[in-house]
Amino acid sequence: MDAETHLLHIVELLNWRADQLEGSLSELKRDLNASGTDSEVVSTISKSRKHVEVLRMDIEKELEPEAEMSLKMAHHITNKIIQDAVDRLADKVRSQYPQLELAATMLRLFFEGPEGDIKRKELETRLKAEMGLDNFGYNDDKLEFEEIVEEYEKEAEQLALSFAMEDAKKMVDACFGVQAEK
Repeated sequence: MDAETHLLHIVELLNWRADQLEGSLSELKRDLNASGTDSEVVSTISKSRKHVEVLRMDIEKELEPEAEMSLKMAHHITNKIIQDAVDRLADKVRSQYPQLELAATMLRLFFEGPEGDIKRKELETRLKAEMGLDNFGYNDDKLEFEEIVEEYEKEAEQLALSFAMEDAKKMVDACFGVQAEK
C-alpha cells in the first residue's frame, strides 16, 4: 500500500471494525434474548451498540473528511515544493553561471506548459516514491514541519535536476541516433 492512501485505509479499517463490533453485539443481544437473560443486561448491549453507531458517525463525519483533506494538502504542498525547486534551480544556474542563461531557461521551460504538467506529475511520483507523502503527517523522527519541507525541497531540487538531465540525454541520444542513420 502506498503511503498516501495509508490514512484513508486506516479510516476504512476503523469503519470495518465498528461494523464487526456492531454485528457481534447484535448477535450477543439475540442470544441473550433467546436465552431469557435479564432485560437490564440486554439493554446494556443496546447502549453499547449506540456507542458503536456514534463511533461510526464520528469516523464518517470527521476522520474520513480530515484524511481526505490531509491528502489534498500533501499533494498541494508537494506540487508547490516542486514548482519552487524548479524555479530555484533555474535561478541558481542563471545567477552562478550567466553564460548558461539558455540552460536555465530550458530548465524552466522543461517543467512548463502541457508537456511540463506531465513532467511535473512524473517528478511528483518520483518524489513521493523517494520521500512519501506520509512525512507530512506522522513522522518517527519527530521532525518539525519546516524540517520536513526542507528535506522535500532538497530532494525535489535533486530529482528535478536529474530528471531534466535524463530527458536531455534522451533527446541528444535520439538526435544523434537519427543523424547516424542518415
